[in-house]
Amino acid sequence: MTDQASAPRLDVRYWNLEQAFPRRGANAVWPYEDRLSSKALIWDVEQPSVTLADVQPAADLSRLGLIEPRQHMMRLPHDGDAASAWWETEAGRQLIDLCLEAKHIRLTPAIWTKEASGIADSLRKRGVDVMSEVKASHGRIFHWNTRVGMRDLFLADDALADVRVPSTICHDGRQLRLTIDRLDESALMVKSNFALGGFGSCLVEKASQVELSTLEDLNRSFLDSEAAKKGFDWAWRDEPFVVETVVGNLRTNRSVTVDARCREHGVVELVGLSEQLLARETHYRGIATPSAPPIVTARPRMETAVESVGAQLAARGYRGHFNLDFVVTDEGTCHLVDLNVRRSAPLDLHMVLRRISAQFPDLTCYRHVEDLPVMSATEDELRRAIDARGRGFGPSGGLVVVRGPSRDGDGPPRAAVLGVADDPGRLEWLFEDPGFE
Repeated sequence: MTDQASAPRLDVRYWNLEQAFPRRGANAVWPYEDRLSSKALIWDVEQPSVTLADVQPAADLSRLGLIEPRQHMMRLPHDGDAASAWWETEAGRQLIDLCLEAKHIRLTPAIWTKEASGIADSLRKRGVDVMSEVKASHGRIFHWNTRVGMRDLFLADDALADVRVPSTICHDGRQLRLTIDRLDESALMVKSNFALGGFGSCLVEKASQVELSTLEDLNRSFLDSEAAKKGFDWAWRDEPFVVETVVGNLRTNRSVTVDARCREHGVVELVGLSEQLLARETHYRGIATPSAPPIVTARPRMETAVESVGAQLAARGYRGHFNLDFVVTDEGTCHLVDLNVRRSAPLDLHMVLRRISAQFPDLTCYRHVEDLPVMSATEDELRRAIDARGRGFGPSGGLVVVRGPSRDGDGPPRAAVLGVADDPGRLEWLFEDPGFE
């Protein structure tokens, strides 16, 4: 155990979700510059922190006091910037000097990876006492973040029996074809071993004429052109698939995401619970108030399941944040469908919402859209458009720009925008015509 004299005095934080899953040709120790790197600047601050990010947070967050102090922003080191190793770059030398001055640090990436472990080793070789927040090996975390690994964890916990979705594992296209032919269900959800944000999941209907007997057909069936552009380069040909029974009604099911944290001594803390906004049934777009009656009915059971999964992770040595996704049916039953052993995409929003609630407890309705089409090309233009329509943030709520507009392809600029209000009607009004497309 770390004693008081060697307790970490500085958190070193950064967003590295791009390293969570294997991609062909991806070997950078530090993540490449990414517009989402500012997410790490929005996390809760527990002690003095240096946050590594290549993109400034939205001005709205700073202006409204929604980014916590006690953190210093530094540029991410990139191996290859000016030398062959990250510690020889200008940003790398600055980081090492800061860590040596602090003497004891806690390395806190979004997910503990092989690359993060290597960074910790490099800092230790230079005389820095490095502690990992998660206290579990990167290999074990990698396994839990696969479909097969999370399925194993769920099956090992009898307390989850009533929320588990019936599933099986298929190792190739032939097994998948046989599974579809032999099961009575009219539809199945087929999931790649590696998935992120809903990419890697495919609904397969038994009546479909798509031939899935070869791996080439699998690739064509799972990856359309849009998903291929936005998704990661998963090893479709080399990894197993998890095949699940479709529960409830796909048109009316609700998707719920829950952020939680395993603390010392196995204590599990609930950080946030929200309905997920999805595109094309599975692709993450944001979060919203979990006020639908089925979600309200299912909430106690979901919270109990979160505590149970957290206890399982803690018993296996894990400390840190994790995230669970549930499907909630019209009848208010819930089914556990995903586990993310990391800081999730909505975590920073749940933290921001807690800060807003502490100041304005009546603002209980919210919606956050990650990729909202807007007519404005810059953050300043979007802010002016929102203010001109009377939708700026105030005591009765309003819109907060979380990430400024950026272009991804040929479509309009897209921004991340959070709306909060004191009643559902006002929340709907906020998103009616605030300068969005």
